[in-house]
Amino acid sequence: MLIDVGANPAFPYPLRLFGVRDVLMGVLLLSSDGIVLHRHLQMSAAIDLIDAIAAAIAGFTGQISKRAAIFCCGASLIGAALGMASLGKGPLSRNTKTC
Repeated sequence: MLIDVGANPAFPYPLRLFGVRDVLMGVLLLSSDGIVLHRHLQMSAAIDLIDAIAAAIAGFTGQISKRAAIFCCGASLIGAALGMASLGKGPLSRNTKTC
């Protein structure tokens, strides 16, 4: 992820943290339907947007390299866009209505 793991021995912790979060979100999405599924999709898109903001802040403050910040922010924004598309909103949706 373009981050020096040797200089940061605590690095595996956030990987496990995000991994568990993503698995839990996937289980919630697969095990729900109707309005509950809609809410879970909304929360997932919001979490991806918050991740993008956190990556941008980390890049601006020098906590991670600019390159890593761009990569992480971009990945989070793609996730948010796909989440919004699954809700029928945003530029990637097949919904003919405007957002």
